[in-house]
Amino acid sequence: MVKHYGLIAIIMTWSGLLFMIRKWQGNKSMTFSDHAAQHLSSNIYYGLLFTVTLPVFYIFVDQWFVPNLSLPIFFTWLIAFGCIGQFIAGWVAGTTPLKTRIHTISAFFMHIMLLPMIILLLIYGELSLFSTLWACVAVAYMFSMWIYFSQGGKARSNVLLIQSTYVIAFHSVIVATTYLA
Repeated sequence: MVKHYGLIAIIMTWSGLLFMIRKWQGNKSMTFSDHAAQHLSSNIYYGLLFTVTLPVFYIFVDQWFVPNLSLPIFFTWLIAFGCIGQFIAGWVAGTTPLKTRIHTISAFFMHIMLLPMIILLLIYGELSLFSTLWACVAVAYMFSMWIYFSQGGKARSNVLLIQSTYVIAFHSVIVATTYLA
């Protein structure tokens, strides 16, 4: 059953995020966090979403994913640090300069952990050919998004799309590796 926790957490997260951006609408230049920061109710919703989904995802990684793919314990540490960063970012909305700084550092920390996790998966994981190829595509895409986003300008006007596809790339590798081995 623990094998399915990852998929359950991913579906819950994306369903929750889609609900949030529909209920508390903004535009494509707003991150998920910007949508959440608009109202106290959306901020509470955002924090609760990750309070529920992050532990489920972490249990999946710790108890099924890492052992079954023969990944090093360092992978679990990266997931833990990423989850802590996302948890803080989920509860600390950027509504004041200090909160914005805390939120930005936490969210950045979570996002930066995703790329090394895929690389560790490629190096150490016992992957199928499809999962290996898919992970390589994801790494190339995620790395290109870091370069694109670092250029500012137009990237900022499409931040919701970039943020979404970046995390989807990570999640799709996790799902492909779990179910298409």
